[in-house]
Amino acid sequence: MKECITDDTGPVKLMETFVSSMKAEAQFFGNTQPRVAHWSSAAMRPCDRQAWFQQKGTPPTNVGFSEDILEKGTDSERRTINLYRSMGEMSGQRVYVGEGTYVTIIDPRLKMPITGKIDLLILENDKWVPVELKETKDFGSDNRFCYHCHKMSMGSTTAWHKFKPSLEYISQLTLYMKGYRGKVILGRPFADYGYLHYRNRNNSAHLRYKVRYSDQLYEDIVTYFRGLEGLYEEPKPPEIQKGITKDKFPCAWKMGDETVRCRFWNLCHVKETK
Repeated sequence: MKECITDDTGPVKLMETFVSSMKAEAQFFGNTQPRVAHWSSAAMRPCDRQAWFQQKGTPPTNVGFSEDILEKGTDSERRTINLYRSMGEMSGQRVYVGEGTYVTIIDPRLKMPITGKIDLLILENDKWVPVELKETKDFGSDNRFCYHCHKMSMGSTTAWHKFKPSLEYISQLTLYMKGYRGKVILGRPFADYGYLHYRNRNNSAHLRYKVRYSDQLYEDIVTYFRGLEGLYEEPKPPEIQKGITKDKFPCAWKMGDETVRCRFWNLCHVKETK
């Protein structure tokens, strides 16, 4: 039987290497293009220095492309969308998958527009409701030994709840609501609220928050973007903000078993050698 079998894994490894390198090159190109708009997903982010680098089209120093991680996120989002779609089909409620539902906000106080894309629109009480889908994982659900305190730290099945919802995601959803506020599509108005829907990829658990539109938060977001536009005019990036450290978000974080770093990590945390 052995004479009939030949190990042919080599070509597959070459394929994987080639595809990953091509996608990494495309990602590098995209990351070096100066921004011409404020992204809704970047609202209220904690690092102004990162925003400055991105807006200036600074070549990233820590570009990594993980097809597996990307697929996990896409698969998780697809599962959640199918959940809403199936509920709509079974209950007779229409569910619209808003993969092409773009949002553009022109605010006269800003030099650049705010743009974004809604993950999902659902009909609820005959009104359109935007849903922002996020993938997460089990933070603190497992038991771990603490080497600093020399004792076992007990996990909790709901430990990951305390990390939600984040101000960034609430702000992103608020911008979607602002973009369609007062609009009517197919005879149906938009609701004054939306949903932040988290899916835990480790245990398939769901966590959803209802977020009502807030004029005050929108004003805070505009103030935040105006501050960034002022920084963009400076010839040098701002200093690292107080409280930001190299081994914690937004500089570095865990995604699955991998450590992910900000694409500009080296520019902030690696000293130049002459």
